[in-house]
Amino acid sequence: MTPPRFQPRRISGGINIKQTYLKLFAIAIVAMLAAIVPAGMFGSDSNDSSLTLGAAVSGTGTEADPYQFAAIAGDQYSYTMTANVNATYSVTSGSIADIGLTLDGNVLSGTVKEGKEKICITATSNDGGPVRQATQWISYSIYNLLKLTAAPSTASWAGTAYEYTFSITDVDPDATGETTVSLNSEATTAGFAITKVSETSYKLTRSAEKNTVGTVKVTITAASTTSGIAQSKSATATISTYDTVGITSTPSGHQGSGLTVWLIEDKDQSWTYTVTAKPSDATLSASGLNANMTFTDGVLTVSRAAPFADTNVTITATSTAGGSTETATQVLKIKNWTQIAFNSAPSLSDIKVTVDGRTISASVVADNYSSITWVLSDGTVYEGTKSINHTFADDGAYDIRVTVKDEIGREKTSSTSVVLGEGEDPAPAPGGDDPKKEDSDYCWYALIGTAVGVILVLVGLLGIGINSRGIAVAAIGVIIAALGLLFFFNVVSFDEIKDWFSGLLNGKEEAHEA
Repeated sequence: MTPPRFQPRRISGGINIKQTYLKLFAIAIVAMLAAIVPAGMFGSDSNDSSLTLGAAVSGTGTEADPYQFAAIAGDQYSYTMTANVNATYSVTSGSIADIGLTLDGNVLSGTVKEGKEKICITATSNDGGPVRQATQWISYSIYNLLKLTAAPSTASWAGTAYEYTFSITDVDPDATGETTVSLNSEATTAGFAITKVSETSYKLTRSAEKNTVGTVKVTITAASTTSGIAQSKSATATISTYDTVGITSTPSGHQGSGLTVWLIEDKDQSWTYTVTAKPSDATLSASGLNANMTFTDGVLTVSRAAPFADTNVTITATSTAGGSTETATQVLKIKNWTQIAFNSAPSLSDIKVTVDGRTISASVVADNYSSITWVLSDGTVYEGTKSINHTFADDGAYDIRVTVKDEIGREKTSSTSVVLGEGEDPAPAPGGDDPKKEDSDYCWYALIGTAVGVILVLVGLLGIGINSRGIAVAAIGVIIAALGLLFFFNVVSFDEIKDWFSGLLNGKEEAHEA
């Protein structure tokens, strides 16, 4: 009787194993034949009588040509042995325990385990006659169940090489390459590849250059057909590649440049900076804040109420989207400058004016100002000077106004008026002299000097007859009179002299106009 033959089976997907055993129909046939064989065929007095096992289904069952059986570890196996006479059975070569089998009477059975074993079963007659023996050789090949242990990481960072190590079982430890591992076309097109490390270890890889943003469906398949037993196992994962972590915004709305933030003191104002980052799930935090700063929900707010020195603020973006924790930072250098202000107000003196016909010269003394502006009533404006010279087109009365102002808007103004040609002269500037009075005094001084000189001349001439001193007195009088006349004519015109003398003769003194 031949042992049952294991039939090839397919093991795939969720590893559903369907076992099919050859039914041992020959047992009943052998028993019937034994009942009808003539007794003399195995006579106890025959020296060449023999014991035989059932006929072989395949192979000869000899040591040189044993029966070949293949199975997957974990399969249930049972072989009931029969002979043409009563016999006992024993394993006389090999170890059935190494492959998970036991022999109980004429039944060889058990849950097979991985290994390869060539055994010899010996049947010994037990029918009261001479001892006869028959042998049957069987070669068992028990292979491992194919397993794929793979749960690829489903996230990675763009620009960073992807690598995942997975394992399979070694279906046949005595052979190499009996299992193939492959990828689906979508994965290979996207740049994924399988690298063999050993019979049981493999790597799923993707280079940094090909690891770009997006998602890829990856299916790993392991397959084996050892000894005609087909096995396959697969694992599928969708791998997403995320953009590297980064802060995508820069601060604006300040007087600095780039990440150097300059603010100016303003008690009623604040400055804000809304931070943006990638990928979209990145969380934001800030460190190095001073008492004038807050950071909430990605918004940095800085109060400008009080000045403060340079402060370094570090903003950090953090994300684990790519399967590991990645960060990016941005360092701001923030300073709130003191608002500029004058310690003193602008000052301005009265306007000093001199007139020459229709031309005036005006000047002031001014301090602590940033701008100075002259405005004349004829519409003329002068800026940036403390003195002006201006010629008016016509006679008449004109206003002169000058204003100084500092950087914060404080100002001071001084003004005066002039009259050109006919009309009343303007009021004298505070602390100045009255032109009328000055010219009148000059006339009186000149005339008095001239009169004194004339008197001295006359006295001198009269005294010449008395003594020689009269000549000296007359000479002194001439000099004094001449000086008085020169002084007088340098101040007024001939017409004014005539008018003035007429006023004296009429008993009236008219004012002299410069």
